[in-house]
Amino acid sequence: MAAILLVRHGQAAFEAADYDQLSARGEEQAQRLGRAWRAKGWRLQTWYSGALQRQTATLQHLRQAYGEVAGESIVDRRFDEFDHAQLLRAVQPCWDDVPARQRWLAAQAQPRQAFQRLFASAFARWQDTRHAADYSETWPQFQQRCQAALQAVRARSCGDVVVVTSGGVIAALVQSLLAIPDAQALALNAVLYNAGCTRLLYHAEQLSLSGFNDVGHLDGADAGLLTYR
Repeated sequence: MAAILLVRHGQAAFEAADYDQLSARGEEQAQRLGRAWRAKGWRLQTWYSGALQRQTATLQHLRQAYGEVAGESIVDRRFDEFDHAQLLRAVQPCWDDVPARQRWLAAQAQPRQAFQRLFASAFARWQDTRHAADYSETWPQFQQRCQAALQAVRARSCGDVVVVTSGGVIAALVQSLLAIPDAQALALNAVLYNAGCTRLLYHAEQLSLSGFNDVGHLDGADAGLLTYR
């Protein structure tokens, strides 16, 4: 059986005006994963990513550290994350106003924890079908998009494949694979580490989960390299 390695992008710029870029820590996380794969001698044939900058940059750092120039890189927008800003605007209208957003975060005693609570509320509202008209992509449409992207990878692959994507995509795929209720998708998303690796095994019509959210490449490293956001 071959493997599909679903990698969450490295740490992005959480408190910056433009979230969609890697932090220096995010670059290091990706490089450590690439070096770990090289040390294991894995033969990775094809490399995918979504089109978001934090995803393509993670893939670039992964490949540089891995050191293998063979194999094509394919950008598939179906692996893009859902529009988190749209979700957040629905519960916090000031979210698009960067100074207002930064003031809101600065006013919180624990900004990251406060953001997680806000995000949980926004995610639950998105999954509530009563509000479907408020979103350009509904939760079921997002699930279908993720499944279509994965099926396309399986259809054109015969060896080990890397897919750099985002937490929401990985959570949706694992949730579907394990037949976990939709309400638990956020719990999966919440525990995904930056540059963590989830491993799927595939053969013909068979697809199974072999490993979830592995960060062994960060073991023994500076504790600051283990991040969620």
